[in-house]
Amino acid sequence: MENHSNIEVLSIYGQISCQWKCEGGRFVLEAAVPFNTSATVVLPSGEVKEVDCGSYRFEEPYMV
Repeated sequence: MENHSNIEVLSIYGQISCQWKCEGGRFVLEAAVPFNTSATVVLPSGEVKEVDCGSYRFEEPYMV
């Protein structure tokens, strides 16, 4: 079984997007943060990532 979600929001700084999926025992998150902004990403393991503008991909093992 595959679980997934996708969201895009147009902010005053530009497009913010986040997609994630659970597939094959892996959690995969891809995010895009516009220029002049930052974001906090919290993974299912509880690990917290502080990121600046740019595109990011995070992966970790995940069992549903």
